[in-house]
Amino acid sequence: MKRSSSLITLLTLVLSSLAAAPPASEPAAATTNSTPEMRARDRFERVLRKIEPSGHGDPQRLPQYLNLIEKEFVEDTRTFPFDVTVDTSTLRGFVEFSEHKHVITTVFDRLGIANLHDDIELLPAPALGSKRYGLITAERTFVRARIAPRRENLTQCVRGDLVFLLKETETPEHEFLCHAPDGYVGYVAASDIRPIDASEIPQSPSHRSGEIEQVIAAAKTMLGAPYVWGASAKDGTDCSGLVRSAFETIHLNLPRDADQQYLVGRLVGTRSCRDALRRGDTLYFLGRSGQIHHTALYLGDDQYIEATEPVVKITSFSKGDPQYSEKRDQSFCFAKRILE
Repeated sequence: MKRSSSLITLLTLVLSSLAAAPPASEPAAATTNSTPEMRARDRFERVLRKIEPSGHGDPQRLPQYLNLIEKEFVEDTRTFPFDVTVDTSTLRGFVEFSEHKHVITTVFDRLGIANLHDDIELLPAPALGSKRYGLITAERTFVRARIAPRRENLTQCVRGDLVFLLKETETPEHEFLCHAPDGYVGYVAASDIRPIDASEIPQSPSHRSGEIEQVIAAAKTMLGAPYVWGASAKDGTDCSGLVRSAFETIHLNLPRDADQQYLVGRLVGTRSCRDALRRGDTLYFLGRSGQIHHTALYLGDDQYIEATEPVVKITSFSKGDPQYSEKRDQSFCFAKRILE
């Protein structure tokens, strides 16, 4: 009789707790009302515990920590240059974005690993000067993963392709590290590239200007709509929802999230190379942890439309513009062209 009574009591408590809990499909209020910054901080803390559950770094495990940082905070090393090594005193190698340098030093600081000298090169290399673009001059050329003799072919470029130069190697192979039009980053024979500056970028008129204007017009109908995480409607939307719903008006279905959408289209701009941007291009931005967390639609003349807290608005890359956002300007990473 006592066992039956105890079982009934236990079942009552379980059922009461289930009734009080929100349904699985409805996020708790704290999650629903959290900002992107809060979500990014929460994720950073989770990853930090994953890298070192004790919270106290072991200097003997520096290479393992660095491998985990690359795995957890670099979106995709096929499209994000990240080649960093560490010994007991020095960080060496290169990255393209300052956010990746920041997350490395932040993780090591939080783990209590001090006195590491930061010798990581930030690309593009200053030695390139104004010639940060390149035109492929060979009929075909491979983009390779490494400089070493035995290496993987990542992708291929053809004559006339515009590539984005990152650095010139000082090895007998004489190659350029660069972004290919599909976004992949790797090494191309210097003999197959003609370095150029912004004034020499080939200009090609769009054959789909009507569709571009339709996409932009659809995005503008959402101006003033409140920012709502996970939504994509005129009464509320998030950044990727805005871009996705705008392209849906021409029956083009993009992936749902910004870190998926950035894989679509041809690379036409990077943080240091924005001269080829054109109306209708999609823009992507990095969070402090080095991963894509925001997208927008380029309007031309350094302006773009974005869904950001509190509402959908037009923002500018021009420092003298009242709509200028230093945060967005500094966190911009890539632009893609979906409609040629």
